[in-house]
Amino acid sequence: MRILAQLLGTNVRSCIRRAGPIVGAALLIFPILAADSTQVLLLSGKIVNPSGQALPGCVLSVVSSFGRSAPTFSQGDGSFQLEVALPPGSSPAASSTPFLEVYWNKELMYRQPVTSLTIESALPKFQTVSGPTDWTNLLHDGGRVELKPIRLGR
Repeated sequence: MRILAQLLGTNVRSCIRRAGPIVGAALLIFPILAADSTQVLLLSGKIVNPSGQALPGCVLSVVSSFGRSAPTFSQGDGSFQLEVALPPGSSPAASSTPFLEVYWNKELMYRQPVTSLTIESALPKFQTVSGPTDWTNLLHDGGRVELKPIRLGR
């Protein structure tokens, strides 16, 4: 029993010696990474046909230089909700402008810059008293955006 206790004590001390520097480095790096964290923009809206009827089953995603968002489907009433990760310090510059893509049966039906979409209502993550609620602030800080209905087709 005494030998087992000594063996376990030696192993625990060895693990602490090996893992200690890694844990310490992680604790030092985490605040730096957290300060430059990715912001999230939550887009919601409705997909409709030219006559205003809901289009369920469309696949939506946002594409940018940061990557592609996880796709989502429009519901039975045409509504959708999509989370978009924004790169730290992002700006709506032409090269990094995100695009909303809508597919129907693997066919690309709609591709427009997010900044061209009409905002119905918005709640920025950081609401400033004097700052306007526009795409520049939303793409930088994140928040929630309700879009006016998006019409597909002719």
